[in-house]
Amino acid sequence: MSTVSRGLPAHPHLDVPKKQAQELLAQSKKKLTDALDRIRRRHPRFHTADVDTTSSHVKLSDAQLVIAREYGFSSWTLLKKRITGNTAALGARDFQYAFDRALLHGDLEIARWLHEQGAVFTPGIIMGSCETLNDRGFVFLDDAGVPLMDAKGDWLAPLALVLETYSRNPTGKHAILQRFRERGYQWADTPMMAFHCGDPDQRHSPHR
Repeated sequence: MSTVSRGLPAHPHLDVPKKQAQELLAQSKKKLTDALDRIRRRHPRFHTADVDTTSSHVKLSDAQLVIAREYGFSSWTLLKKRITGNTAALGARDFQYAFDRALLHGDLEIARWLHEQGAVFTPGIIMGSCETLNDRGFVFLDDAGVPLMDAKGDWLAPLALVLETYSRNPTGKHAILQRFRERGYQWADTPMMAFHCGDPDQRHSPHR
């Protein structure tokens, strides 16, 4: 089962976990395995429920409880009090941590909103999406003109991470490698690279 643990940024905003709960609910209704696993792990009412029961009975309040527990709170109410109290005292200006997390998970609506609030594209930010093979986050950053480099300026590091990461998301990997092709990256025309790219019956030798 999937285990997700989150940490609140220095100045959290309630809109972020709200959207995360809405997304979790939508994913569970589509019977996505990761979402259903998260609900069964964190919500006592669904610990032993099967896929159909979980998908058909989960409500927004259930998704909110799961998100709250992923943040380390026993209830949505406690999470809400923690965030609203902090926001009133400090003002919600530092969204960088939540921005990075949103990109890791491909939560683009949240990422766009946080970027509008002041979150920035830090050097090497593309590496997170490469590690998790999240093509939504990768495409968002690439379209925004973020350099395909790590924090040290190594332009091969992101590609290497896509090929070596522990994450398993073949569809995401194929989409990200296609983006690398479009940006002029070249690699050897080998069966292994064809496998990584998702087209073992074809051979590619991209050129600038």
